This record gives sequence, structure tokens and C-alpha cells, in this order.
Amino acid sequence: MRLFCFPYAGGAAHLFHGWSNMLPQDVEVCAVNLPGRAQRMQERPYRRLARLVDDACEGLRPDLDRPFALFGHSMGALIAFEAARCLRAKYGAQPVHLFVSGRRPPQLSNSTSQIHNLADNEFLDELKRMGGAPTEIFGYSDVMELMAPVIRADFEMVETYLYYEGEKLSCPITALGGMDDPDIPPDCLEQWGIHTTANFSMHWFPGDHFFIHSARRFVLGCLAAELNFLRKA
Repeated sequence: MRLFCFPYAGGAAHLFHGWSNMLPQDVEVCAVNLPGRAQRMQERPYRRLARLVDDACEGLRPDLDRPFALFGHSMGALIAFEAARCLRAKYGAQPVHLFVSGRRPPQLSNSTSQIHNLADNEFLDELKRMGGAPTEIFGYSDVMELMAPVIRADFEMVETYLYYEGEKLSCPITALGGMDDPDIPPDCLEQWGIHTTANFSMHWFPGDHFFIHSARRFVLGCLAAELNFLRKA
């Protein structure tokens, strides 16, 4: 099967480098690289999540010839969720499993914050506070000059996202959270369960919002166990 992975705001495909080494050998990790980063640096980043999802699903169509699962962290969790609904509605394809990580469920995601509208210095200060990038990277003005507009566009996608009710998915959903992430309490994460008629599970890992890095071995162990269960079912 294939595992399509969507990154958090400002992230790129390299975040998932090495994942295949810690997952079942017959799982192909397909990291989705969004416009504005890495090899797609010259492309304009998306500012509306619905449009990104439509285009991403169209791009995934040729690779839906075998069973597939979706994983997304933070912003990527919203993309993965909406992609699951879009793929079913438009192409009659549904993932065998949906992994949503480090993100409030969509019905609680309509944001009142407007970080993407902050002045440049305030925007960078907020990124530092959130800890989404190594502290030293903020000292490289040329790197930040390239990446700040992309990260700002990603925040705009999340902060303008509007959830709408739809038919529940019929694939299992696994929600992952960081024990020290103040924005994702347990009673919040478990509400992802209302979006499926199949099994729902929830797992907590040591670390803050970016526990997929600090607790990578445990996270991938969880994914491997879930995917192995699917293969045996």
C-alpha cells in the first residue's frame, strides 16, 4: 500500500525522510511536496485549503491503483482529512486508514486568530514562540526571506479554513497528540472519532506540538502497528 504524507505549515517532503525504514517493507511512503518549497520553490503557495485539496487529489489520481492511507500533521491533518472526503466524493476512492496528528478536529478548527496578517517582525516572533523551526534558522535572513511568505500563506490556509458537515468516512481514523501540546487537550483530540463509522483510536506521545520529531520512533511504531493490522485483516 501507499502512505501519502502531508506536512505542517512551512514543512516540506523532507520531513518524512527515512520513514520507510521504520514501516512495513510493503508500505511505500509518498511525501507530498507542496508549492513554494524544495523542488517547487518557484511555484506560488496556496492560500486556500479547499483549492489545494482539489489540486492535490487530482495529482494523486494516478497513484490510487493500490490501497492507500493518509497521514498529516497539524496543517497536514486538515489537508489529509479533506483529501479523504474529496477523493471519495470525486473519484470513488477512500483511504484504508486516516492518521491525523497534532491537530484539533475540523469542527473545532475554525480559527479566530489571524497570525498570517501580522507585521513581519511580529510574525517571526510568533513563529519563534511556537517552536516550529530550529532557533538558529531565524538568524539566516536569506532563508527566512524565502520561507516566511510560504509559512504565512500556510497559516492563511489554516486560518481561513471553513469546516462543513458531510457524510462520515468509513475508514478507521487514528488521532495522535503530544502530551505537552497545550492546544490539543485529550477531550479535544478524541472528537476526531465522530468523523468515521469505523474504528477510532487515539495515541499520546511525549513532546510538544512537534512530537513527530522528538518521539519519531514511537510515532512510527504506532503507524507500523496500525498498518500491519490492516494487512492482516
